[in-house]
Amino acid sequence: MRIFPMLALWGLSLSVGATDTSSLIEQKANTTAAAEKPAVEKKLEAPAAVIQTLKRMVKLDMKQVSVSASPIPNLYEALIGSEVVYVSADGKYVLVGDLRDANTGVNLTENKRGDLRKTSLAAVKEEDMIIFPAKGDNLYTITVFTDVDCGYCAKLHQEVPKLNSMGVTVRYLAFPRAGIGSESYNKMVSVWCSKDRQQAITDSKKGIDVKPTSCDNPVEAQFELGRMVGVAGTPAIVLQSGEVLPGYMPAEKLVAYLQQKTFPVLGQGVQVKPQ
Repeated sequence: MRIFPMLALWGLSLSVGATDTSSLIEQKANTTAAAEKPAVEKKLEAPAAVIQTLKRMVKLDMKQVSVSASPIPNLYEALIGSEVVYVSADGKYVLVGDLRDANTGVNLTENKRGDLRKTSLAAVKEEDMIIFPAKGDNLYTITVFTDVDCGYCAKLHQEVPKLNSMGVTVRYLAFPRAGIGSESYNKMVSVWCSKDRQQAITDSKKGIDVKPTSCDNPVEAQFELGRMVGVAGTPAIVLQSGEVLPGYMPAEKLVAYLQQKTFPVLGQGVQVKPQ
């Protein structure tokens, strides 16, 4: 279920399926300040009615919002945090949902979300991630929002050596599902503060206790980033395109899908069904 909290003020919500991710648009969207779009007030593409509707609707600094014309006449696209909504030119109607090209079937809205995710992740320093690099040539890079108390995350972690051997670099970001201050959160802080992060996260996913420790760490910031880009559960695999694959996937199937995305002929017939 994808629910847009800021729209809940108007009694609006949108369901897009149980396996999809959700988007939380709120004050902490400023974690992507480095990738901000120009302020709406400075852009003259949208009618005043559209701007006024967005100001009433969005509980954010308007510098986090960007508006431009959509492919449909008299309908404007608003980028809010990492989400996309559409507003009619007269400001009377708001559309929350996906816009597809009727000729190609391409989901234009999801492509836009992917671009926003790429921008957001590009602002994260790799030194703040836990990275398992590819062996030999790096063919693909995936970024995984993970939780040390997640069974499918542990199962995916068992696939990491195989992924590395197949040319895939795995970058971990913290996403303690129970929230800030939870037991899982504290475990992940200890992992990120360990001298050997790779070993610590491997041990933790095996159920081996990691020595409690604390330091200046990115766990909370990464959790908030995950929420902002639509992560609802773990593991959440973000591809280089910004596409999100929610759930566990065996190494062979994941690499086949990556090949399909890069070289469509090689990956024909591959279907992604995260478990």
